[in-house]
Amino acid sequence: MYSTYLGGNGVEEANGIAVENGFAYIFGSTTSGDFPTVNAYDPHMSGGGIRDCFVTKFSQSGQYLEYSTALGSDLNDYAKDIVVENGYAYVTGTTQSHTTFPKVNCASLGGGGLDCFVTKLNISGSSLCYSNVIGGDDNDWGNGISVQNGVIYLAGSTESQDFPISNAYDAHLDGPWDGFLLSIDSVNHQIESCSFIGGSGYDYAYDIAVDDCYVYLTGEVGSDDFPLLYPYNSTLAGESDSFISVFAQDCCSLIYSTFFGGAASDYGYSVIIENKMIYLLGHSESSNLPQVDSYDSTYNGEVDSFTLIFSLDNDSDGLPDWTELYRLGTNPQSNDTDSDSMPDGWEVLYGLDPLNSSDAYDDLDDDSLANYLEYSFGTLASNPDSDNDTLLDGTEIYNYHTNPLSNDTDSDLMPDGWEIQYGLDPLVDDASEDADGDGLINLYEYIAGTNPLLEDTDADGYPDLWEIESGFDPLDTSLNIIEYIVYNPIVLVYFGIALFVSYLIAVSIRPLNEIRNNRNKKKEKERQEKEGKKRLALEQRRLDEDRTHKEKRMKKEPWLTHEQLESGEEAPLDQILNWIHMQYSDAKGLMQAGDFSKSHQILSVITDAMLGKWDIIREVGPDIEQNLLPQLQSDYAISHSKSEFQKASDAVEVIRRIKTEPLDIRMKRVREGAFEDLIRIAKASISSASQVADSHKHEAVKAQLVSLEKDLQLLLSQIPAEIDKDSKAFDKLDESIQKMRDLIHSNPASIDGKKHIVSALRRSTNELRVLQQTLSLSDTKKLAIDALLELANQRIGRYDSQILQDQSLRRTDEITAILDDTIRMIDDTSLSVKERLELANGTLHQVRVYMKDLDNYPSLVTAIMAKMDVLQYRVSKMDELKGLLGKLAEEGAIPEIVTSEDAKLAIEGFLIQAEYAAERLRHIERKSDEYWSLSRKHLEQLERALGLITEFHLEIYRARTIKLLGNFREK
Repeated sequence: MYSTYLGGNGVEEANGIAVENGFAYIFGSTTSGDFPTVNAYDPHMSGGGIRDCFVTKFSQSGQYLEYSTALGSDLNDYAKDIVVENGYAYVTGTTQSHTTFPKVNCASLGGGGLDCFVTKLNISGSSLCYSNVIGGDDNDWGNGISVQNGVIYLAGSTESQDFPISNAYDAHLDGPWDGFLLSIDSVNHQIESCSFIGGSGYDYAYDIAVDDCYVYLTGEVGSDDFPLLYPYNSTLAGESDSFISVFAQDCCSLIYSTFFGGAASDYGYSVIIENKMIYLLGHSESSNLPQVDSYDSTYNGEVDSFTLIFSLDNDSDGLPDWTELYRLGTNPQSNDTDSDSMPDGWEVLYGLDPLNSSDAYDDLDDDSLANYLEYSFGTLASNPDSDNDTLLDGTEIYNYHTNPLSNDTDSDLMPDGWEIQYGLDPLVDDASEDADGDGLINLYEYIAGTNPLLEDTDADGYPDLWEIESGFDPLDTSLNIIEYIVYNPIVLVYFGIALFVSYLIAVSIRPLNEIRNNRNKKKEKERQEKEGKKRLALEQRRLDEDRTHKEKRMKKEPWLTHEQLESGEEAPLDQILNWIHMQYSDAKGLMQAGDFSKSHQILSVITDAMLGKWDIIREVGPDIEQNLLPQLQSDYAISHSKSEFQKASDAVEVIRRIKTEPLDIRMKRVREGAFEDLIRIAKASISSASQVADSHKHEAVKAQLVSLEKDLQLLLSQIPAEIDKDSKAFDKLDESIQKMRDLIHSNPASIDGKKHIVSALRRSTNELRVLQQTLSLSDTKKLAIDALLELANQRIGRYDSQILQDQSLRRTDEITAILDDTIRMIDDTSLSVKERLELANGTLHQVRVYMKDLDNYPSLVTAIMAKMDVLQYRVSKMDELKGLLGKLAEEGAIPEIVTSEDAKLAIEGFLIQAEYAAERLRHIERKSDEYWSLSRKHLEQLERALGLITEFHLEIYRARTIKLLGNFREK
């Protein structure tokens, strides 16, 4: 807790306060030229009667300023409101000079007269992130400000016809004065929306608040045609009423609006949203203000303040009460009107009927989860695959136990559907494993689109890893002589020799070679067929499972499966054609949805199947060969090109995504070499995709690849500088953490050493806290830093206690030495009585001041009080002073005190002894005789002193004497 002044030698007015993480931010105005500034954007106040704004941030203890800065123009500026988000302070008010008020990152929108201003300060208060003046040709006032995720919302009043209106609910100034509300985007600082709100009279908007859904406005309305919607009170009850208006976050759509007031004038000045309730503060001149459960139901005269709590959503179902009452007919007191285990708001969101309980057991998106289970699990009721991982939500929950709301349950950068497709574990991070032992870890197999279970995905005789590193396509099954030569460079050497030798022995060994070659070709063909059938069977089994699942839901007979085709099972031609058309339809649907990788797999299966059953299929007629087959081949080429482009794009996106990770995680990946590996994969993917696009002559895809390669090059051009910048920031963070640890673990023996450590710990704590707030760090890193900061604070507290104790001991020694010296000097008879008395009184006063440092150490106070008793005894024994005090105690005039100097001496003696006695009384039992005897004695002496003050007109002592008299009378 703390309480403090803030100001200079002029007039200060604090208009707004905001608090975040224990730091208090004050916004106000001042005419002081010497107003305190610290770490300021602008350290100079105008002074001389010119009113400037100030923004001041107090430390959590309130004992010092984190920053304090001036803000203003060369004319008068008026502060109104402040809000803080993530350490950034946002302020608004009014300025007389739209030309000289600071503008940063904006296009000027100020006109003439008085204009509204809005300013955003950086975390340290040393610079402006954004600042602008907004207004028209007449007067415009900025009154209230709120912020949501960096988007600024502003409320105020204007009489300018040409106020900069944009995307408005109301684009026209309807009266002499209208309220306005506007929003400013968080990136480009452009006005997203700006609208008037008012009627034909005088209307003013004074404050604004924002939550996750709505914008709330309050103020004063004097227009009976003010815009209302579902109002609590639809009639302007007095000369002016307060109002509450609720807008959508785009500030373009009015959701609710009502008057609130009585028969006289009422004003709404402040609005806050908390737990879906509107808290309104204002003042009223009305004796009939609407009341419910009032603390004070009586109008007390003149102007009373009022507080209103207004419910937004009584049943917490996500629907405002007014929407339930006036639009839907649902119960605003029940979050589930039809008792179907689904909140009304959730049902409305997905187009269900909140008044019909039977839709709880429907399955809106056919994902094997009833609607009420979709709500229970938090999945999307309108999307069968909430996380877009190719697995139905119901299948994830019941079959695989994966998270239907995350396409990567184990956070290993490989989608759950892909892991399940290839037999990997979607519940365990196996990204760095190498299932097929081909040198490509599973994550890189996913990025490249290769099969993590096969060393040679396309069965062309060349390992996937080698093809990617050499710039070839690991999914292209066609024989490439260049690829063969690159993979086997020695063949160039032996080729000529083989020709010569073969010529010499061709006649004798030709039959043997033919036999061996035929045998090898047969084995290779059998191997490739076996691998291809295995891949085809795995893929087709998955497709058949999806198909069967879908057909059962559609209550259709099963179609012919691919296994039936492969087994040679007799099947009618129409079943084969149905199977082809169904698969082709799925592939076309996937192409339209943009899933070219999956459509390419299906089209590969269809093409292989058609070629295997071509003798049967061609019996249908020439239409198959002339129309269906070319169309299939065309779609195959398109899906092949675009799927390769998508792989390349995904590879680049992985790089881009890692760049946006928290700094500590990003630097770990960089230093482990993950960036270099991903860059290599991305380049290889683009090269492979380019070859495929060339082979299919797809110019559009080639153009996209050129653009993608430029994006990659741009990323690569930025990466060194960014890595260098990140590395420096991370090194600075590590250095600061290590410095903090070293300080914490140091154990200085001396008090001076502890003071040095405490000072260094405070500096290091501030430095580390700034780094923690400004750097993008993972939650784990932030928690570790928080723990370190807490440990540092504990160490500071312990050392501070030891330092304070040492200071108290030193202060005790100092006080004892002073008392001993004074006693020694009083005993020196060479000094006059007056000199000894002045010395004693001065010492007693000094000791009382010093003893304030010892309040926490009563044992030390007791020791010092014993010394003070000795000194007091010496004073009382001084003959001259004793005689003087004796005469003062007598009735009547005192001829010995004939000058004001004698009177001053006597009064000072009485006061010093009384103050000393008051200090002693704190340590004496109140019921004891000593306590009451000492109190009476000094009460009489103080009354004597008061008489001398009156007699000799020594008014300088009166206040001090009366205060002491009051204290003794209380005792």
